[in-house]
Amino acid sequence: MNVLGLAFAKTLIKATDGSAVVYENNNGQVRVAMEAMQETLRKAMKKYTVIKQQKMKISIDGQHVEAKIKIILWMGVDVASFVKTLQEELHGILSRLLGEESEVEVIVDVMRVVSQESETVVKTAKD
Repeated sequence: MNVLGLAFAKTLIKATDGSAVVYENNNGQVRVAMEAMQETLRKAMKKYTVIKQQKMKISIDGQHVEAKIKIILWMGVDVASFVKTLQEELHGILSRLLGEESEVEVIVDVMRVVSQESETVVKTAKD
């Protein structure tokens, strides 16, 4: 993309109240709500059975979209490799959803890694 095209694309992207990314194309205005981004990422993460729990916060600042995802993993996964794979997949999904005009950043924080056995002991102790 040349400099003129990039400058033109930047002028088309507008921020609303931080709840959506809005841009114009040849067919009119396109608005992608924060809720749509969150739901799309949640559905993508459901296929990973190693994720026990996740929380997500998406921030929108003009053309910059930042997804901060906190996860708790089940034990037995190569954490570094898994997080890299997860980040790449979620980044690709958001980039396709928002188009080339948006700058996407995906941050994944692993809060804990738990074992099935510790969960069983905790549940039994609560009963």
